[in-house]
Amino acid sequence: MMVIPENSSIVIFGASGDLTYRKLIPALYHLYANKQLPESFAILGVSRTEYSDESYREKLKKSLQEMEKTEPETLDAFINHLHYQAINTSDTQDYSKLATRLD
Repeated sequence: MMVIPENSSIVIFGASGDLTYRKLIPALYHLYANKQLPESFAILGVSRTEYSDESYREKLKKSLQEMEKTEPETLDAFINHLHYQAINTSDTQDYSKLATRLD
């Protein structure tokens, strides 16, 4: 029997890339749909590309709808667990912003 943690945060570096859209997010969606993720969790996408939380969610939602069989209610609930933080990997202050988002 798989043990599901009470709370968790998943951080995806390179979150604006093709691997995230084609593989990672669909896999996490299916885990969520099959109740294999905790009720309280967050997925934080991190990349250099500028997105707001809302614009990132919309982009991923559209991608999931095009590539996967989804249930509207389940998809909407899953999408609300997604967040985004743009960082410049050469700027140390951006890592402080990332740490703040994770707290």
